Amino acid sequence: MNRNDKFTKMEQSVISELKEVYDPVIMTEEEIYTEFVRISNAIGIEAFEVKDICERWMREEVLKSLEQTNRHFSSDNKNDMSK
Repeated sequence: MNRNDKFTKMEQSVISELKEVYDPVIMTEEEIYTEFVRISNAIGIEAFEVKDICERWMREEVLKSLEQTNRHFSSDNKNDMSK
């Protein structure tokens, strides 16, 4: 299942906007909220909806990263056992 299956076109638009500006490590809460409001105004939804989409997107990204890490270590483990 890919990202397109998990998010609507509107949500994908929000995610595209977020990819350009969202960095929770360096942004303050105020900066994050300002971006949520800006994106919500541009797309025509509420800021809390942008926040919800952002949280779902981040959760999906973490899950994808964990799966990739798991596959990586699983393949390393198989290679080590064959030696």
